[in-house]
Amino acid sequence: MSETELKECQYCGRKVSKLVPVTADDIQRVYPPRLAWDQACEDCLPKIQAMSRVVPEYSLNRALGYLSTRVPILTAGLASLAVVVTVLSGGTIIARLSPSMFVGIVAVFTGLQIIWVRSRDRYGSTHDLRWSLNSRPVVRGLAVFIAGILVLILAAYLHF
Repeated sequence: MSETELKECQYCGRKVSKLVPVTADDIQRVYPPRLAWDQACEDCLPKIQAMSRVVPEYSLNRALGYLSTRVPILTAGLASLAVVVTVLSGGTIIARLSPSMFVGIVAVFTGLQIIWVRSRDRYGSTHDLRWSLNSRPVVRGLAVFIAGILVLILAAYLHF
């Protein structure tokens, strides 16, 4: 076989006689790989598929366990912060909201922002919502979101 008939695999750099196409399915994405990476040798293809397989980082039991410990801690911390802010502000009302409700609203939007930032890129590349939301930072954001809602409920009913 002459040098001109050999093709270089972009993944491993070896010269081989035959390259196979790498599809969007192979890399667990909606769109196919960039043109420079659209072919690989027969040895690299199974490795590419194994590396690209979408595997959740976090089991549901771990996520629920994390939430069950973090939500009460965050709720107590945010409620304490809300009471301190209310006392320090003298109970003044900002835009028809008590300062404690303002703390709850900020926590809710902070939790949503944490969830969005973490899941946006993962969903953009995989288009798999379950996998995108299955990570520790997203669960942290969910804990902040839930704690913010609980503080809002407490502030509305207890008037602090």
